[in-house]
Amino acid sequence: MLKNKIDWLEQLQPEKHIHLIGVGGIGMAGLAILLHERGMRISGCDVVSNRQTAYLQACGIPIDFHHDVTHLEPCDLLIRSSAVSLDTEEVQEAIRRCIPVIQRGYVLAELVRDRICIAVAGSHGKTSTAAILSQLLQSGFSIGGEIEGGAGLACDGRWIVTELDESDGTLTQFQPDYTILTNVDDDHLDHHGSSVELNSCFEQLILQTKKMVFYDASDSRSVAICSGYEKCEPIILDSDAKRIPFPGAYNQQNAAAALMVADQFIPREISQTRLAEVKPVRRRFETLYQNNGIEIITDYAHHPTEINALIEATRECEYQRILAIFQPHRYSRTYALKTEFASVLAKLDRVILVPVYSASERWIEGGDSKDIVSICHEKGWKHIHEHQQLDSAWQEMMNSLKRGDLLLLIGAGNIDQLRSKINKSEQNVP
Repeated sequence: MLKNKIDWLEQLQPEKHIHLIGVGGIGMAGLAILLHERGMRISGCDVVSNRQTAYLQACGIPIDFHHDVTHLEPCDLLIRSSAVSLDTEEVQEAIRRCIPVIQRGYVLAELVRDRICIAVAGSHGKTSTAAILSQLLQSGFSIGGEIEGGAGLACDGRWIVTELDESDGTLTQFQPDYTILTNVDDDHLDHHGSSVELNSCFEQLILQTKKMVFYDASDSRSVAICSGYEKCEPIILDSDAKRIPFPGAYNQQNAAAALMVADQFIPREISQTRLAEVKPVRRRFETLYQNNGIEIITDYAHHPTEINALIEATRECEYQRILAIFQPHRYSRTYALKTEFASVLAKLDRVILVPVYSASERWIEGGDSKDIVSICHEKGWKHIHEHQQLDSAWQEMMNSLKRGDLLLLIGAGNIDQLRSKINKSEQNVP
């Protein structure tokens, strides 16, 4: 809501009480940290606890695990996640009380306005690219993932690497100094309405970038958006990008983009050394188990393009079979891309789908996991089927794993809960 822009901007001051609803999301939690670091009194709520809420509590930020209008008693500003509906009672009560209500993206854009901001935007690879760049620069960051090694969920700084979210269109609120456009693919069309409007959203960001934009010249849509602007330069994949200690051509592309931006700030020799030592992002090709000739990797991939890149990365290793448990993310995405999901999953040796993680979306007919499975079976791909519970999917995979297997846990939802079933000191994995 932007009816009272001046009102909400006035609340971004030390000692103001700001409440975040839906604070358990990685982006919201990172925003809470940035606000906290700037001296504002922060509280938050969500319906479940997770790693992010535990981290916030450890930082001294009070978190409640329910929505309640009593949270508004000392509140000067309510920031809501895009996953939290305007119809939520807490939001409606704030509006009734004339407490400013604003989405996360607007606030983040305001916080980085007086910093040297490097934006990372695009459909795929944003978090990994931003994580690499922030480590090369040793800068502040606000990204959509958790860098391993205790870096935290976000960090303020004079230079700040900021991952921008196209899902709700708020990336057009930013005026960064530099931008990386990783690629453009059809996603979040439930918000944008069409591919043309999605392209326009990214182009607006390009227009608002003050200095330089780096884009993937192998991606036709990025080329179409960027080629007409002198400020835009194609990302050059040079030999230094191969120093990245992670598999996958996409990780080298991410590293190449990060290196080109880092060149604007620090000598290449420093970047070369730091690139070889970068820490991965949690749930991005993260190994959970490696023993007895069996490996289990979890990955956040939730779009067919991302899953295909993940599969290609696994081909660099010598596995006899590649299996997966896949949890689709959002009914709208599953509905729009079910044919593409079916085709890419068919490349694996065995797949179990579990029910869609809704991410607060309402159910859409034709947007279930069973709809992907139906397409697979129509095409004769019988090695793909469905389970109704994560636990049963896990148990079936455990019963079939053997030496030489790689098991992928794929998805952006709560499939990550399965990591708790792995205990390297016990016989939970064959």
